[in-house]
Amino acid sequence: MPDDSYDVVPLPEPVKKSTSEGAASAVPGSTAAAAEAAQQEAESAEDIEQNRPMAVLAYMGPFVVVPLVFARESPFARFHANQGLLLFVLEFGLWSINWVLGFLFMPTLSLTSLGFFSALVHLYGFAVGVIWAVFAILALVGILHAIAGVDDKLPVIGNFRIVKV
Repeated sequence: MPDDSYDVVPLPEPVKKSTSEGAASAVPGSTAAAAEAAQQEAESAEDIEQNRPMAVLAYMGPFVVVPLVFARESPFARFHANQGLLLFVLEFGLWSINWVLGFLFMPTLSLTSLGFFSALVHLYGFAVGVIWAVFAILALVGILHAIAGVDDKLPVIGNFRIVKV
C-alpha cells in the first residue's frame, strides 16, 4: 500500500506591519494594502468635506491667511492655500508696481500733453487690465477646483510652492 502521507513544511508567519508605515510598505494586491488604501481614501474624502470652505477662502486675496492658520493640518487646505498665496503675492506685486509707477509718473503725465506718452499710458493700462483679468480667471479656476474637491494645479503658477504641502 502506497504511503499517502506528505511531509508538510509550514510557511513562515507573515510579518505584521504597523499602520503608521504607510501604503508603500504593504504588498500591492493584498487585502491589507486594499484596506489601508480605502482608509486613506476615506480620510482624504473627510478632509476635503471638512476643509472645502477653507480652500475656497484661499483664493480670496488676503483671506488666504485663514486656511493657513485654522486648517494647517489639512493637506487639501494647505494645497489650496499654497495656490492662493502664490496668486495673492503676484496680485500684490502688480498692485505695488502700479502704485509706484502711478506715484512717479502721474504728475509728469498731467503736465505734458504729448501724444506718445498718452499712448504709452493707455497701452500700459490695457496690459495691466489683461493681467488683472488673468488673475481673476486663475482665482475663479482655483475656487472651482476647491468646490469640486480636487487638487489640480493652477495653470502657469501651479508648479511653485510657498507653503509646505
